Amino acid sequence: MRHGLVARLAAEAVGVHGRVAALDLNPAMLAVVSELPAVVGAPIEWVERDAPALPFAEASFDVVCCQLGLQFFPDREHALREMKRVLVPGGRAVVMVWREIDRAPGFAVLAAALGRTISADAEALMRVPFRLSDAGELSRLLESAGLRDCAIRAEIGNVRFASAAMFVGSYIGGSPLAAIVATAPEQAYEKLVSEVERALESWIEQNSLCFPIEAHLAICRT
Repeated sequence: MRHGLVARLAAEAVGVHGRVAALDLNPAMLAVVSELPAVVGAPIEWVERDAPALPFAEASFDVVCCQLGLQFFPDREHALREMKRVLVPGGRAVVMVWREIDRAPGFAVLAAALGRTISADAEALMRVPFRLSDAGELSRLLESAGLRDCAIRAEIGNVRFASAAMFVGSYIGGSPLAAIVATAPEQAYEKLVSEVERALESWIEQNSLCFPIEAHLAICRT
């Protein structure tokens, strides 16, 4: 996993005279990224804070990026208004959210297999990251928050793991699913891995698992 990637790329882009702040609610994640080698560019301020309560003054930043986080916020419009608040006039807000889970075959397979082998709650939790997949809903949220000139486009990338078993273990181990799966019988987990392996056989290439995933990328101005 490439921890803090967006913040590190931003630090390189703005250079030594710029300013970059990165927020995460997970202290363990912040502990990991704070120990990574410094990038050549702006120093990064790592902040443990919930995004809907940004600890910055108005008009503090030229750009705010939210990568794959908006779909998890209880009050999405408020979070977007906070992003707008800390942007300078004419600043840019860049937001990325996943499209429908069916556009990511590996995750669709994992969700269905979780429902059959672990529980309905596990499947529902697996689908949470994809629940803001409608471009129209995203556009309405951005506009309601006062952002303007919003352009939304689809982006396609690839997810790659050494194997289907590695995919299952890595994703579950790094998500809230870990607590649910840990209470299931060992045989249930083995069946889960087996089902995912069979279902994703066609996505094995060059001895590794590789499947596409799609996102909506929105770029707006204040």
